[in-house]
Amino acid sequence: MITKPGYSTFCEALSEGTGIHLVRRQGFAEAPLLEAELQRRGWHRLLEREQLEAGDWLLDQPLLAPTGTPIAADGPEQAARLLQRVALERLAVHAD
Repeated sequence: MITKPGYSTFCEALSEGTGIHLVRRQGFAEAPLLEAELQRRGWHRLLEREQLEAGDWLLDQPLLAPTGTPIAADGPEQAARLLQRVALERLAVHAD
């Protein structure tokens, strides 16, 4: 995927195991954090805006591996189980 920094875009791509060619974005407050986490969690390649505009997308180059632990593919299921457990625990507390 070729994209600019965006939380929901990253979530979709990473949950599907899709690598990201990221076009760096200046003036977007969340960009540095999103870029750092992408490098830590997902297969990626960072591109400068000038590279995008020049057509130098590096699609012939392999993506760089995450420097940390990739995000689990079953993240939505993990979150649903956690929410269910918390809800059941709260119901049990209020039932007493």
